[in-house]
This record gives sequence, C-alpha cells and structure tokens, in this order.
Amino acid sequence: MYSTHEILSEVRSSGVLGKSERQYNLLKYLLEKQEQKLTGEIKAYSIALDVFGRSDNFESSQDSIVRVEMFRLRKNLKAFNSTSKNFTLRLPQKSYFIEIAKKQLKTKPTKFFDRQKIILFSLLIPVTTLLMSGMVYWLSHPQMKYSSLCSYIIPNVAVVTKQDIDPIGSIVYNGYVSALDQQTSVNLIEPTKICSSKLTPFYQVHIDSLYLKRNVNISITTSLSKSDEVIHSTVIDEGPLKEQTNNALFYTAVRAANDLGKMNGIIPRHAGRLKWGAKSARTNYNCLIAVYDSFVTNTDEDYIKPLECLEKAMDEEVPPIASVGALSVLYLSQNRGGRPKTVENPFIMAKQLLDTVGDSWIDDVETVMAKIYFDAEQDGYSSERLKDTLNISETHYSLNPQVLVTASVIYGFRLGDWEHAKNLSDLVKLIHSERDSSVLIVDAVYALLTLPPDKVMENCLPAVSQYSISSNIIIHTCALMAGDKKWVEKTRMNLQNLGFENSDDIIQFVVDRPYDPVLVSKITETLH
Repeated sequence: MYSTHEILSEVRSSGVLGKSERQYNLLKYLLEKQEQKLTGEIKAYSIALDVFGRSDNFESSQDSIVRVEMFRLRKNLKAFNSTSKNFTLRLPQKSYFIEIAKKQLKTKPTKFFDRQKIILFSLLIPVTTLLMSGMVYWLSHPQMKYSSLCSYIIPNVAVVTKQDIDPIGSIVYNGYVSALDQQTSVNLIEPTKICSSKLTPFYQVHIDSLYLKRNVNISITTSLSKSDEVIHSTVIDEGPLKEQTNNALFYTAVRAANDLGKMNGIIPRHAGRLKWGAKSARTNYNCLIAVYDSFVTNTDEDYIKPLECLEKAMDEEVPPIASVGALSVLYLSQNRGGRPKTVENPFIMAKQLLDTVGDSWIDDVETVMAKIYFDAEQDGYSSERLKDTLNISETHYSLNPQVLVTASVIYGFRLGDWEHAKNLSDLVKLIHSERDSSVLIVDAVYALLTLPPDKVMENCLPAVSQYSISSNIIIHTCALMAGDKKWVEKTRMNLQNLGFENSDDIIQFVVDRPYDPVLVSKITETLH
C-alpha cells in the first residue's frame, strides 16, 4: 500500500517525532523488518542492539530503553493519526507489527475562487521573491543547518535576508541562526520554507544591512508572516567599522536572537497570545513561559501555578519533552529544599520523568537542565558522569544562556571548578541581555575565593538579592572578609528574616549542602 520511504517521509514531515533520531530510527527499523516479513524475529534484545547500539550483554530488566522508546513511539503515532491525511499507523501493545490503514477523508464541494485561493494567489509574488532570496543565501552558506519540517507544538521561525547582503550582514545572520537553532522553544526552519499558521504561529526574522558612511546599521524586524504584522524591530549599530571585531558583532547578534527566541522571550510571549491549531500545545507552551517567569519572581505562588499546569500536561497521550524537562526541574528544586514539597519524593518523580525521555534528554533545553541537576544531586554522585553530562550540554548548547547558566552553577558549587564556572558566566554576559542572579553569585564566589579583601566587595555587591539565601550568605562572607560593617549588618538582618539566627545556623546550612569543600571551608573560617 505505502512504501517504507513514503511512510517515514510523511511521519517525519508531521513533526510528531520532534528532533529525536532515536524515535525515527526505531520506526524505520520496525517498518523495514515488516517489509521484509521479519517482524516475528524482532525482540527487545535485537532492538536494543540494532537500533540503540547497546552491547550484547543487554538485559531488559536492567535497562528500560526499549520499553520507554516503544511507549513513546505508540504515543507519537497516535498523535500522527490525528493529523495525517493519507493513512494511519497503529502499533498495538506487546506487538512490533505496525498496522497501516488508508485514511477515509470527508469531502466537500469547493469553489474555484474561494477565499483561500484568492489569498494564496495574492501572496504568490512576495512568497516567490522570499524563496529566491533565501535560496541564494542558503547556497552561499552551506554550513548552516535548518529543520525542513514545520512543528505543530512550538512556533516556527525562518531567518531571511536579501540576496545581496554584505559581509557585515552575514555575520549578523550567522549569529541569529546559530542562537535560534539552540533555542528549543522555537523551530528554526529553512529560509525558503513557509509554515502554515494553522499549526502554530509562524514568524520571519528579516535582516537587512546598510553601510552608512563608516558606520554599519543592522536592522532586524520580526514579523508574523500571515498578516505581515511587525511585532518587533531593533537596530544593531556597532559604531565605526574599523573599531569593531567580527566576534563582537556576532555576539551582539546572538544576544539579540536569544532575546527573541528564549522561552520567555519576544516570540514565545507573542505566540502564547495567538490561536494555535492544537489548544493543548498552546496551553503547554504557556506553562513553560510561566516556569521561566517563576525563576524571576522567585515566589512560591508563582512556582505552584506552572507546576500544576505541567502536571496536567503529563496526562496527555504524548507529553511534550519540554514539559517533561521543566517539570523535572521544578521537582528537583523541591528536592534541594528551594521550594515547598508538593510530592512525597520529588527526586524520584524527577527520575521517573527523565527515564521516559532516555538519551533524548539532549534534544531539549529543559531536559538538559534537568539532567544536569539530576546528575549533580543523585545518590552515588559521580563527578565523571556529571562532567560528561556538562561537556555534552556545552557542546550542543554553546550559545544558549539557560544551559550555560546551569552549567556554570554546577561547575562551581558542585565540582569546585570556579575558573570554568567564571568563564561560562562571562560568556553568558556576552550572549544574554538579562543579568541572571545565578551568574552574579558565581562571580561573587569567584571574587571571594581569588581576590584580596580590598577588591572583594565591588565584585560581590552586584549579586545582592534581599530574599536569596545563597546571595546573602556569600555577600555576608565577602563583607566580613573585607571588613565592610555596613554590609555585614545588612546581610545579617536579611538572613535573620530568612530564618538564620546566628553564624552557626549559616554554617550548618552550608555544611548540609553538597557544595564545593573549598567554598564551605572559606565560609566557615570567615564566619568563625
């Protein structure tokens, strides 16, 4: 009826598999075996070895990868069936045989010049121009990688330029594409592709470069393609050309792109207010925005709302991987004592969620952050395993501020590698317009451990946060070391309001945490 190639092509085009090569390879394996009439030979053991690269001593009782991925595939195929126009795919429980059936479509009379055709015809000329200009640029920049598939669960974004863009504009283009490709809150597609706004909101980022005397002005306009509504515009003006380096301009572009694409950025916030094809996808997306907002407000009330929203998302047939990751992060926050417990064992809850995504944790920013925290906090903690997780995360998300902030904190507080933690925090300042409190605390600890007393306070004070326990403990220690009586008293009062009656309470709090021993020793010695 349908070839393996046709089925795989349509399933991948639907976007239900996301960016997961593991799910695609599993489906391909099952279909090819079925086409060869070898389905009866398929076992969990053969899938583990042939698809997932496990060794020949694989034991399904010890490694749940096949069960987890089969569960995910069944759910993903159900999602595919709800949108497919040509056929349905059903994978029964306890079976590796995929039932393929032609889909019966309802037909209705059509008019030759209905409203849709008129709109399509009116867009033909500008769309053709867009395709031509995007293709010319793409051919001249073959190193760039884009998704060829439109997503139905996150907004789709294309970055386009005119075909004769100058070298300075190319640097900005590269910065935007590089940054947006690492923001899993949007789906970066080929410059030539147009996605239907009936799925999720579709945006185009237009980049134009103009030489004005010895200055270079770069203007970037983000527009909603369906109505060509300009929702945001900015100008990157790097000043006299000879005073600028390519790196400086690139990082400026990356910073502007991250402001657009991050989960609580301009595009996600705008998209969250629009109509989506799947209401549940929009609801889940707004839950994720609320999670990031709760990181900023830092109140228990703002923490509970997205937590409950994400817990509801887990009841869906196919919970989005971002929702799984974000909920894991929130549970791990409870495990650290940073939030009130809503479940008996938040660490186990996070583990169960992360088990459902397996090695696909690297496919999404939220699961990456959850994986880092999980490896840092679990019993039988292994520094080598944690370093491997951090190295993989840095490699895949070298321009993503959310991942790098998380990595910076763990490198410092857990591994005691404050040099690398400081390097990451400095990079985050280049690529992120916001000043994340965690980055400022890393800077303060680095100053505390490396600078002489008379230089400490100027580097510690930017991390001031009245209601943050870690901020007040670090700055209190800095002030004691520097002999700054004013800030010793201020942070002492803040800590008392946070439940710390004396230095012994502070020391006990620090000792009870899995912090870097060098930092713990510095705090305890200074407070004594």
